[in-house]
Amino acid sequence: MKALIFTAFILVSVAQASRDWSKIKPKRLSVVPRIPAPAPKIVGGKEAEPHSIAFQVAVLEGFNFCGGSIIRDDAVLTAAHCVDKARSTEVIVGAHNIQEEEPTQQLIRSKAIRVHEDWDSFKVLNDIAIIFLSRKIALDQTARIVKLNKDKTTLVGVTAIVSGWGRFSDESSSLSNYLRYGEEEIISNQECKLYFGSYVTKTNVCLNGSNGVGSCTGDSGGPLVIVRNNETVQVGIVSFGVKGSCETGSPTVYTRITEYNDWIDKQLES
Repeated sequence: MKALIFTAFILVSVAQASRDWSKIKPKRLSVVPRIPAPAPKIVGGKEAEPHSIAFQVAVLEGFNFCGGSIIRDDAVLTAAHCVDKARSTEVIVGAHNIQEEEPTQQLIRSKAIRVHEDWDSFKVLNDIAIIFLSRKIALDQTARIVKLNKDKTTLVGVTAIVSGWGRFSDESSSLSNYLRYGEEEIISNQECKLYFGSYVTKTNVCLNGSNGVGSCTGDSGGPLVIVRNNETVQVGIVSFGVKGSCETGSPTVYTRITEYNDWIDKQLES
C-alpha cells in the first residue's frame, strides 16, 4: 500500500510540475444585472484550514479551471458550463495549495462526463454535470464525500458557505493559491430576480452579496453548503454572477440541488 501511495504521489508531482499555472484560466458565467448593486464590495472570505473542506475538488479542462465536489468515490458534481465542451478533464482531489505539489493530492482523469441533457447556456438553465472518474478516489480525511440536500424546506435566511480557488478580488488576474471560503445568508429568489430577472428560476438558489462575500471567477462548479444538525450538506453548485466584476455587492447564483436529485440519482445508477 505504501508503494502504491508513493507511486501515486510521484505521478501527481510530475503532472503538477509540468503544468504551467500562468496559462490556466479560471472560468465563470456572468450576466448583466437589471439594477445596480447596493455598493461596491470586495469578494470577502478567508483561507480555509487545510482539508477542512475535504469534498472540494479542482476541475481542469485544458486551460480552464473550475471547482467541483465529491459525491461518490468515483464521481464529482460540477457545473455544466465547466465541462459542456470537454472531451476529458483532470480532477485534483485533496489539495489546499492548488499550485504546489502536496502529498495529499490525487490527480485523476475523467472516464465519462455527463452534462444535463437540457443544459441551456443562453438562459443558464440546468447548469449541472457529473464527471465520472477513471479510478476511485482514496477517501480519507483529505478527501470525503459530501451529502447532497434532499430537504425542500426553505433555505431563505440560512447561512451558507461557498468555497473555491477562484479570484478573491477584481484586482487579481489569477487563481488563489489556497482554498478559500466565505459565509453569507441565502436570499429569496424573488429578491434575486430584482438583479437577474428571468435568469433566476426555481432551479436556482441565491446568496446575498451586499456584505462582500460571494463566488468569483474560477469558483464555478464548486459547492455551496450549509450545516444542518452538525452535518455539512451541499445545497448548490456555483453557477453565475454579475458580468464584469465580482466586487459589485450583487447576489451570486447557484444551481439548486433539490431540483436535480432525481437526475443525479439516475446518472449514478446508470
